[in-house]
Amino acid sequence: MQRLILTVQEESGIERRAWPVTRGVPLPQGAVAECADLWLEDARGRAVNLQSRPLSHWPDGSIKWVLVDFQADVVGSTVYHLCYAGEAPRATPANRLQISESDERIVVCTGPLRIAVSRQR
Repeated sequence: MQRLILTVQEESGIERRAWPVTRGVPLPQGAVAECADLWLEDARGRAVNLQSRPLSHWPDGSIKWVLVDFQADVVGSTVYHLCYAGEAPRATPANRLQISESDERIVVCTGPLRIAVSRQR
C-alpha cells in the first residue's frame, strides 16, 4: 500500500466538524488506474468516505491528477492519508438515512437534519 499525506489546516483556532475539503492531488505514473483504487484514512487508520474523479491521465491511461472531496474533522492541523496500491476498505456512513411514514406526514432523518413533509398539502 502507498500513502500520500493530506494535511488539513484550520488557522483560526476553531474546531471544525465534517468540514468540506476539496483538493487536487498528483499521482505517480502507473500507480492508479481508476478512482475505485483510492481510499482515504484518518490519522488513526480509520476509513473516511471519499469522492474522487480524475482530472487528467498519463499516456499509459493511469490517473495523473485526481480531485478528492471529503469531510474532515479539524482541530488545528489534521492529517489524512490518501491510499492506493492495495485492497480498498469501504467506509460506512456515520448516520444512516431513516424514513418514517404516517397518515399525516413523511419524516426523513439524516442524523444532523430532520425534515417532515405534510401529506395534507
